[in-house]
Amino acid sequence: MSAQEATSQDRRNAERYDRTLSALDAVGARIDEVRTAVAGGNHQALVEFVSVVNDQVSLEHRQWLAASEATKGAAAKLDDALGKTAMGTRVDRPNGPAKTDGH
Repeated sequence: MSAQEATSQDRRNAERYDRTLSALDAVGARIDEVRTAVAGGNHQALVEFVSVVNDQVSLEHRQWLAASEATKGAAAKLDDALGKTAMGTRVDRPNGPAKTDGH
């Protein structure tokens, strides 16, 4: 992975983490309401609060996994192409075909 790709991936991760933080902050801002409801006997409020938090964290994790799999797929394609080049298979490049006979 090039430095530019790594930087781009880091930016996407940071944006995703920031969105997750904002969503969790919005949910967390209601914790006093949840505490009051639970203290009044409404245990379902706690169940729903935990569910919402879990959904947000799970969503971020699924997005991270999907991005990770896409990166692995791209890296596998590159490895495959590089393996073909190393085995002497000609691979067309933008500036012409690769030379494999040393000339």
